[in-house]
Amino acid sequence: MTNKNIFEALSSFQAGLGTDPFENYCVSALAYLLETKQSQLTELLTSVAECFGTVKETHCQVLVDDQIVSLLVESTNNKRLFIKINTQTNNNIEERTKLQTLKADNAVLLWISFKGDTPPSNWVSVTWEQIGETLGTSSEKLALEFGNFIQTDILGHGSVTVQQALKTNKLYALGGAVIREKYGVNTEYLNSASQAIQGEFRYLGTTFSGNTPDLQFWIGIVNQTLPLSSHYQLILASKNTEVQNPVDKPRVTDNWGWKGWTGLGEITTSLEHSHYKDLL
Repeated sequence: MTNKNIFEALSSFQAGLGTDPFENYCVSALAYLLETKQSQLTELLTSVAECFGTVKETHCQVLVDDQIVSLLVESTNNKRLFIKINTQTNNNIEERTKLQTLKADNAVLLWISFKGDTPPSNWVSVTWEQIGETLGTSSEKLALEFGNFIQTDILGHGSVTVQQALKTNKLYALGGAVIREKYGVNTEYLNSASQAIQGEFRYLGTTFSGNTPDLQFWIGIVNQTLPLSSHYQLILASKNTEVQNPVDKPRVTDNWGWKGWTGLGEITTSLEHSHYKDLL
């Protein structure tokens, strides 16, 4: 299946393969831009792949050597480009290890992730920062909008309102950006949220390791009341250690047996990087 219809591409997702719907959404957008010959993106990716040729067609969620690859790009000169994208660094160590042994004849292996994230051996890499900057100068409306989306919903630039946090990837991206900046790109972190109930969450944010070997910390927004309301507070939780300026454990986290809790109170304005940094 090719991806020349943007709506069909964005709605296509094969469940049960262990892939992430948000990452697949990003891959579908990349595939569409490549298939429609978006010149700047095509030039960036094919230059890294070294004389790759002209894009003929693309396929998302492809099984290669028992591994799921985000995107297969086929060229008119019969070369293939296998792309694996990463929107959370270091989030699947086992998968990364297996990708180092992936075998694909007549193909280039391309890793798309964040600046400083080392790709598996035998993979070349392009960063989201490079793609965002490249598309940010495009005269094509769709490419420009995707470039802006990369900046806010993948790289975590800008502020985030509570409603944006509940409906988009922006809060996850902001949390990941601050954690990478403070602890380094190899710090392990995962998006973490409760199940939504009528559009509201008990909690939504990022679990991370910080300077420890395990996922021992969480930062994000926590609902202030039960039953759930539209009022949230920014909270940092520590699994095993005390925290500075401790606060009472939020009611909605009663099932968490974590030791330390601190926060900045109810969110009345947009969340900024500085708010996260103050807690960390």
